[in-house]
Amino acid sequence: MKTQLCKLGLLLMSSLLSMNAIAQADPELTMVDTATNNVTVTNLGNASIDVSNYWVCLGPNQYGQLTNLGIVTGDYMLNAGEAVTFTFPTIAAENADGAGGLGLFSTNSFGSTDSDVYVDYMQWGAADQDRSAQAVTAEIWDSADDFISCPSPYVSTTSGSNAIAWGEAAAGTIAIDADATTTSNGTTAVDTGTNTAIICIDALGAPVHVTKMDYQLEASYRYVITDDENKILNIADTDELDLTIAGVGTCRIWGWSYRGTPDNGAGFIDGPLADLEAVNCSDITDNWVTVVRVAPEAGTIAIDADATTTSNGTTAVDTDTNTAIICIDALGSPVHVIKSGEETNLSYRYVITDDQNKILNIADTDELDLTIAGVGTCRIWGWSYRGTPDNGAGFIDGPLADLEAENCSDITDNWVTVVRVAPEAGTVSIDVDNTSDANGTTLINAAGNTATILVKDSQPNPIIIAQTGGEPNLSYRYVITDDADTILNIVGTNEIDLNDVAAGTCRVWGWSYRGTPNNGLDFVGSPIADLDAVNCSDISSNWVTIIRTEDETTLSVNDAILENIEIQLFPNPTADTLRLSGDELANGYSVSVYSMGGQLIMQAEYSQATNAIDVTGLSNGVYLVEISDENSGSSIVKQFVKN
Repeated sequence: MKTQLCKLGLLLMSSLLSMNAIAQADPELTMVDTATNNVTVTNLGNASIDVSNYWVCLGPNQYGQLTNLGIVTGDYMLNAGEAVTFTFPTIAAENADGAGGLGLFSTNSFGSTDSDVYVDYMQWGAADQDRSAQAVTAEIWDSADDFISCPSPYVSTTSGSNAIAWGEAAAGTIAIDADATTTSNGTTAVDTGTNTAIICIDALGAPVHVTKMDYQLEASYRYVITDDENKILNIADTDELDLTIAGVGTCRIWGWSYRGTPDNGAGFIDGPLADLEAVNCSDITDNWVTVVRVAPEAGTIAIDADATTTSNGTTAVDTDTNTAIICIDALGSPVHVIKSGEETNLSYRYVITDDQNKILNIADTDELDLTIAGVGTCRIWGWSYRGTPDNGAGFIDGPLADLEAENCSDITDNWVTVVRVAPEAGTVSIDVDNTSDANGTTLINAAGNTATILVKDSQPNPIIIAQTGGEPNLSYRYVITDDADTILNIVGTNEIDLNDVAAGTCRVWGWSYRGTPNNGLDFVGSPIADLDAVNCSDISSNWVTIIRTEDETTLSVNDAILENIEIQLFPNPTADTLRLSGDELANGYSVSVYSMGGQLIMQAEYSQATNAIDVTGLSNGVYLVEISDENSGSSIVKQFVKN
């Protein structure tokens, strides 16, 4: 039992010793008023202390023991947290030049650097006051260069060892409040890494919210807006700053901690920021927030001709009209576009519309393949924007004007036209009138798809080919094959003269294409199907047959008779009749009537006795009449109009 009591007593004694070690008084200077000569000492510790025997020292030779100084409030017996204010009359006299340094000593050993003796120190007005170096050595003041520049009274609520603890202006640092800023306006972009906000100058406000840190709570605080050359534009007392009214440009927001500056610094507007910082009791943050103020600007758009034609040789580009003609085929035909004059601080996309400006799609690439859209015409526009939900996807199928009217949005004033075409050769036929006029010895059938020519004579035999239904935006040539469809030649003219070619039969086809090397001549000797299978290539669905003969009798028998035939249409009481007249016209001729499209409508044998063919059943219109010599096989085509 005695042993246990002894142990308990030792534990109690140990606890008391620990409590005594922890409990400690800490008298500190906490207020100095140079105008009233009042000084406050506060016990910032957790144990009571009598400071009546403490001394204050102003400069090297002005001393006063607290017990001899008049108390304003309190007494010199200080419990934890209690303060005493007394008067030290020499402060005002010594502060005539606006500077001084005051120390608190526990004894009158004024040369000591022991912090138990040299208890506290503070200085104002200028650096290197008397006993400041001594205070630094005693570790009760951070630097002899540090001093309070703010006006008296000086107040400290902590065991401060620097000017900031005594209410010296300290602006700390400044940063963007990213969440508040982007919530205020979805068009504002924030980069917290560079402390930058990019705001859009438009119909809506774009407030930038800022926060401050590590600043002096006791000092006043405002925000200074400068241009990017640090010229002061304005001073604000709110951390929500809308700078859209300043127009396009770049500005900076700084934090400003101060006290006593007249009109809260308004007199410094339009002057340099350095002048404001140089004012007594004034501090500007070392960093700033950059605010880039931009307007949506899409600039202009153009075709990148080199990149576009390199991507696909079937694409044609006209840079003067900003037009690309692409071929709808098995390969892609990307159109490359370039922008210029755009606002680089905003987002940028490309808007595809039809030729009525209805939005078809919005793309984030300058390489646009529109072959999947099929045949037609579309436009590509540049779009500068920020904050549009889903990057404008909600505007697809609507008019382009609606997208441009959106907040912080601009469409280029010009566009790129993309004409999407498919290769289409259409049909070919003989231009009967021009071919017959060129050479009277050429015989053409009524359908206009077969010509018989006499070769190796002294006269040329040009066959003029007409084509219809071809794609005008692609290249067009004529392909000559034998009657087994093997390619003999490809020509760029529709006037085909085969006079110097041996007798035989060939075919002429139309060919719509683009991008085929050497205009297809590398396919000579190959079947025409190979050329048709090439990318962006189409062969006409029909052909013109040219029969080349060396037999003059084939073409000369009754040739003059046929050439001199005249066709007349006579009405009579009962029927419309077609009459033929001409020298030596006799029995043995057949007459065929075709539509202008080559469709056979009726056939009849010519009778010299009646010299009339009933065409009552024909509706009014233009027709072709083929008169054929059944003996020689010669024929000629004439035209008549029934009305």
